[in-house]
Parts: sequence; C-alpha cells; structure tokens
Amino acid sequence: EFAKAIQSSALPKPLPESEENNFKIRASMCTAKEVGGDFYDFFKVGNDLGFVIADVSGKGIPAALFMMTSRTEIRNHILANPTDLSKAIAQANDELCANNDAMMFVTAFAGILNSQTGEIKYVNAGHNKPLFQQNGKFIWLQGRSGPPLATMGGIPYKTLSFQLEPGALFYSYTDGVTEATNQPKELYGDDRLIAFLNSIKVDDCQAVIDAVTADVDKFCNGSEQADDITMLSVKFTKKSC
Repeated sequence: EFAKAIQSSALPKPLPESEENNFKIRASMCTAKEVGGDFYDFFKVGNDLGFVIADVSGKGIPAALFMMTSRTEIRNHILANPTDLSKAIAQANDELCANNDAMMFVTAFAGILNSQTGEIKYVNAGHNKPLFQQNGKFIWLQGRSGPPLATMGGIPYKTLSFQLEPGALFYSYTDGVTEATNQPKELYGDDRLIAFLNSIKVDDCQAVIDAVTADVDKFCNGSEQADDITMLSVKFTKKSC
C-alpha cells in the first residue's frame, strides 16, 4: 500500500484549463493487487501538449522502480528535444538500456498535440494501438515506430502523425483494459473495446474514460484483475472555423 501511494503521487496533476490551450486531457490508473509498472504523463511543450502512456514489463517493486526511471527519461528527453520526437525517444531508450540489469522493457506511446492545428506527432514504441475519432467514429491508429524501450540500444524510432479534428477525442490505454478477464477467463479484447466506444455518444475525454471503466467492470463482474488498468484521453477543443 505504501508503494502504491508513492507510485500514485508521482503521476502528474491536472493541467490548468483555458480557452487558449485548445485541448483537454484526462487520465486514470486503477492498480491491480500488486504494484505494477503502468504510468501516464502529460506536460506543456511550449504552447503544445506532450503526453505519454506506458507499461513496464513485470510486477512488484522492480517494475515500479523502472516505471519511475522510464517516466523521468521520456519526459526529460521530450522537453530537451521538442521538435524531434524520434530523437527524444531514441535517447530515452539508450539511457534505459544502459541501466537495465534486470532486463526489463517498457511499451510506450508518446505524443505532442499541436494546440493550433490539432496535429499529433507521435512515437509508438511497441504499445497497444490507440483509437481516435474521425467523422464521429472511433478508428484504430495503426502506426508503429519501433520496438519497446530498453530492449536494445542504438535503435532509431520513426515519428508518425495524424490529424485530430476540432472537437474529436483521442483514447489510449494499457493492456490491462483489453486483457481484463471475467469469471470464465474470457478477455475483454480489442473488438469489444472499439464496438463499445462506437456504441456510446461521448464528447468529453473524462466521459470516455468513465464509460470504458464502467464497461470493463461490468464485464469482469467482480473477477480479480492481474494487471493495472490505465487510460489517457485527449480532446482537441479548438472550434471549427
């Protein structure tokens, strides 16, 4: 419980909201019985929004410690290289490889939202594919930039991008969502997730997190979960011209 409290205190506090920001971001983490390695992060990058969601391999105190190191390295390198996300993630990867005697790894999705245009530049390092709204419908964001971090040094990562429409939502998660199980040991799964998101009418990033959380809880029906359930959602709030 003490380790969980330390882990939770390391998560970022909500960013101040204003009309000038043109974005809203919300995140949640529901820890499993053991201390785990999930984390999320968000921070201003000039006038833009930087955000990360990630999942460290393993459980317990070693995963929690590696989670803290990973969060620090990724944030620091993004802030040091705000115009070159691929360089930032490659440098974070090299640092994590150099101090990884436990042979752990971390899947991560890191993005920067342009607060004026809605473009999101991102690096997906082996993480679950997120979803975003296009013409009011959630679709998968398919691009991958490279393998999970801390697996091998000297690897280049590719920066990809997509356009978030005014008023649209971006939704990301860790595999605790899709690998949540019910009593018969069935998985919640990708198909159920996208079908559920497109069956509900939500236009707020907190609302989408709350809705998925409730549906996963309903599906599990009291079955104890083995993994953290972490979600992060962004809304581009700039009004259409």
